[in-house]
Amino acid sequence: MKETRTYRLSQKRFSGSDLRSLIRIFSEMAHELAEELGKDVDLVFKLSTYDDIAYESSDGRHFEEGEAVDLKSISSISFELIAFKPRCSVELRLAHGDSKYSNSLSVSGEDSGWVHKTFSRLKERLESVEPSESWFTLHHRLFFHLSAVGLGAAVQMVIALFVNLMFWLFSAQMAALTSAVGRPPTWLEGLVRFFDTPPLVVMWWWFLGVPWAWQLRDWVLKAWPSIDLDTGPTSKRRASQRRTRIGTFIALVLVPLVCSVVYDILKSTVWDTHH
Repeated sequence: MKETRTYRLSQKRFSGSDLRSLIRIFSEMAHELAEELGKDVDLVFKLSTYDDIAYESSDGRHFEEGEAVDLKSISSISFELIAFKPRCSVELRLAHGDSKYSNSLSVSGEDSGWVHKTFSRLKERLESVEPSESWFTLHHRLFFHLSAVGLGAAVQMVIALFVNLMFWLFSAQMAALTSAVGRPPTWLEGLVRFFDTPPLVVMWWWFLGVPWAWQLRDWVLKAWPSIDLDTGPTSKRRASQRRTRIGTFIALVLVPLVCSVVYDILKSTVWDTHH
């Protein structure tokens, strides 16, 4: 009877040293299994890059320091160990990105004890890999709504600046129009005051910002892919570069802006209260 165990991976960031460590484990298992069976087993290490180059070997030499894994932008890898009579296999597949089907460890064989031991050994090593989670991935819905409100407020500010500019450019015409129309009716003034309440203003900002919030959320989440093959030259590590840009923006723009807004609010409320 054949037994198969599968472990699906997500939110993991693999470095070159992680991959080399896994290769050593696969090589040790292949050596142990070959000695136990008294014959060679098939061991294949594959690596694919974003410039459509594929590497394959039985010793994983393209994963060594200074080789393809450190020189190319990696799109996917696979490690396979296969033996026949009795049939048993170990397969690890990793693809950079958010695929739910390409990232898994699978161990199968007719010896239940061997399957359990091999599966546990590899799973333990995979669980020790650095997680690729962040606040943005853990709270992506909250981030989306906050982004929608913030971007909507920015759009509202641009609209207000445009309207004020039009009033300034056509001030004479607007003054004539205002004197001709006269004061707006009371019901209209009440309606404007009603829609100027904070809850409705925030809802309006959210509505204005939703189209841009979708794009911003998708762009940010790509910096923390479910499986991040964080190898190759720094200039080719797309997710890493995006994380650096986001961190720089938060440190140099967002944090000072928020602090300035909070300071102005406290100054206007606390200062006015005491004076």
